[in-house]
Amino acid sequence: MADIEKAQRIDSLFERISSLIEQARGYVVNSMKIAEVKTRYEVGRYIYEDEQQGERAAYGEQVLKNLSLRLTERFGADWSYDTLKRCRFFYQSYASASIGATLLHQLEDHTETTDFQIVSSMVSKLY
Repeated sequence: MADIEKAQRIDSLFERISSLIEQARGYVVNSMKIAEVKTRYEVGRYIYEDEQQGERAAYGEQVLKNLSLRLTERFGADWSYDTLKRCRFFYQSYASASIGATLLHQLEDHTETTDFQIVSSMVSKLY
């Protein structure tokens, strides 16, 4: 086999393997985004459901501040008071059975074409 043919074969193999690795990395990033959205939705649900226990609004704010301090200490700065309020708002925005269930179902049964659209839509509600 000529040196040019060997080089072309190696180049082709390199490109196929590179494409596979890039695709796998894309799936990992996308899966992380989906997990983040689902987590924030559920955090918002937990907060909302806890607030429905009939406590005063001032008490609810204090709960969020306390949660924020503890979560930030354990998991880092991503769990600020404002983030928790956005999680609650996010859940409330998608809480109706028809919307919330559909979006979570789509996240669980995601396809490559809808992942970005779903995650982008949901993340835009958070920030």
